[in-house]
Amino acid sequence: MCGVLLAGAAASGGAWAQREFVEELEPKKGVDLDAVDLDAPDPGARPKPGDGARPTVAPKGAAKATDPAKPADPPKPADPPKPTDPPKPTDPAKPVDPPKPADPAKPADATAPPTGGNELGQVRILETSYAAFLEKWDPRAASVRKGEAARARAQLAEVREALKDFGVQGVPGAFHAPGVATALVRESTRALADGNLDEATALVEAAEAAAADLPLVPAMSARISWSTGDVGATVNALIDAASLHRHDPLALSQLAARALIVVWLSAFAALALIAILCGLPALRFASFDVVQRLPKGAAAGQIWLLLAMAGLAPLVVGGGPLVGALWLLTLAWLHLPGRARGAALVLGALLATTPLALDLSSRLYVFAGSRKELAHRALFDAGAEAERARLRARPADSLDQWERAALAYQAKREGRIDEAAEGLSALLAKHPDAAYARGELGVVRALQGQSEQAVTELAKAVSADPRLVAAIFNISVLQFRLGNTDKAEAAVRSLPERARPLVEAFRVATFRAPDAVVAQNRAFVDIYPPPLDLLRDALEDGEPARPLEAALARSLVLGQGGERALLLCAGFPLLWLLLWAARKRLAPAQACVRCGSPASTRVNDKDVPGDTCGQCFHAFVSTRSRIDAAVKLRKERQIILRGRRLARIVRGLSLVCPGAGHLAVGAAARGAVFASLWALCGSTMAFVSGLVPMARLAGPWGSTPGVVAVAVVAALVWLIAQWSAWGVAADLAARGRGR
Repeated sequence: MCGVLLAGAAASGGAWAQREFVEELEPKKGVDLDAVDLDAPDPGARPKPGDGARPTVAPKGAAKATDPAKPADPPKPADPPKPTDPPKPTDPAKPVDPPKPADPAKPADATAPPTGGNELGQVRILETSYAAFLEKWDPRAASVRKGEAARARAQLAEVREALKDFGVQGVPGAFHAPGVATALVRESTRALADGNLDEATALVEAAEAAAADLPLVPAMSARISWSTGDVGATVNALIDAASLHRHDPLALSQLAARALIVVWLSAFAALALIAILCGLPALRFASFDVVQRLPKGAAAGQIWLLLAMAGLAPLVVGGGPLVGALWLLTLAWLHLPGRARGAALVLGALLATTPLALDLSSRLYVFAGSRKELAHRALFDAGAEAERARLRARPADSLDQWERAALAYQAKREGRIDEAAEGLSALLAKHPDAAYARGELGVVRALQGQSEQAVTELAKAVSADPRLVAAIFNISVLQFRLGNTDKAEAAVRSLPERARPLVEAFRVATFRAPDAVVAQNRAFVDIYPPPLDLLRDALEDGEPARPLEAALARSLVLGQGGERALLLCAGFPLLWLLLWAARKRLAPAQACVRCGSPASTRVNDKDVPGDTCGQCFHAFVSTRSRIDAAVKLRKERQIILRGRRLARIVRGLSLVCPGAGHLAVGAAARGAVFASLWALCGSTMAFVSGLVPMARLAGPWGSTPGVVAVAVVAALVWLIAQWSAWGVAADLAARGRGR
């Protein structure tokens, strides 16, 4: 016999009421969450009507229809004259029991077929709301606040069941409750601090059931494993947390934006230091070449000052630091030391992609709080009721694909099956390639009793997107119910090996005993779109990022954007390659490797090497030259003093900024590496400590461990840079040689 249960409990303020429509075969007595008295001495016990439990408020005209779900309760109003229960001769229970299931079953038979098909008779259509879940969550939260550990532990099972009733099945890539999971992780943190490892582990497991895709959960598992000394489990949990970031649009977008910004800042910091510490001194040799081509009487110092002013002109006219550094290096390119040219060319080629980096990082940065991110929350987050309410208030024509899906899936979760079918059909009419929506429409058709059509829709979804493992699993479930065992088993066997854990998670979520009644939220696995599809869709729409990108372009690339900005940044490295190809014809002056004075093949004899000035050649190299001993001693002293001066420079600048001293004395390769690492640590520290206004990513450790880790790495970089700088300084002081 079939029975229909209609029970409603009004939520606070009269909003988000809970309603249940049950179609079941041989209803079984179980725990009714609405009837649990959380203030009773035993929280796990089922309260009786006389124990002070809050009665369930039923809708009008449905008071008697609530009796079949509670077979032990109806005898009280049905037998007022019964004096006592023990006497067997006067026991009225026997004659009363047979009509009890039959009384409400008769009117239910007429309404059963529209709700579900005959082959799906064991599916219970459960209509509930998030506020109904909060009715179970709030009492437990009060128990936690009061420190009632035993009661809170008993209520945790009820909370998990309430989550399942609302559609949170605890499977990857599905509907989750990250707010609940975050609260449970915080509670687990307190339990771990109190030394209660068992309770901390149980809370983390409950958090995983609430939000299987939340990176915070395995991160907390890593913390628990670390506290027990299990290094292997700690590493595995951290790997799981890192892998989950790849599937979380918000976490992935913000981490990717941070990574792009950090890499760009590191490259730019090294290039700027090369321009200042190598480019400006190299202008002295450029001025030497210019003086040689000017009429007699031109002063080298004045020419160098004019070139320096020309090199810094972009900063004066608002060209930005990037264009200024590239322009300064272009003026001094032919006169840079060889290693400085190589480092500048590599960094310049990397920074040539600045326009692309600006565009991508801006789109990633604005994803947090954007319309697409709110649509993602409305679709996947159980606690995003405010977002879904705003979507319902908007005109249907103004909703995009993901917003329509969020409302349709909500209708399905809350038992409004016909409304869900209409919403999914309208979504497919505008987006026929949305395979996930077609698969979910198959689930809805199955709940409507149209099993054959459901299998057809699910098969079309799998054909359009083979990634939808949930659709294949649902096909298997339907084929089993239709009696097609071979087809059901073949559907699951067709899945790749990597999908096996997901299938097992689906089976756990939909498992039921042979005599159990399965709520519609648990009868099938909902088919959600891959979360990263929303992020890809958001990245394709660059309009929200235009203001931020324009502001950055004004300060970095003369306000240019698109192809013009790309040509502007890429033009400098190309010009450097052309200048290097013409270096032999131009014959630029270089620094003497001994004294550092300008050395030019245009001025010196053809026997003098290009990296040695005429005075050092005749004093130390040539055997045919005759030079006064005093002049030679004066030259040697000049070289020694220069070496000592450079040694002091490399040690002093390295104390302030690792790598700066190396760049100043010509060790450009090591200098660029140390400067990049130092800038990497500095920018990472700014993000970890929250100095940069970006969406913060939750973690069980807070920001302090991250700050400490970055500080340790920065200290290592600084120490290694100092050790290298002192080695370079000792070499300069001993040899008396600079560049």
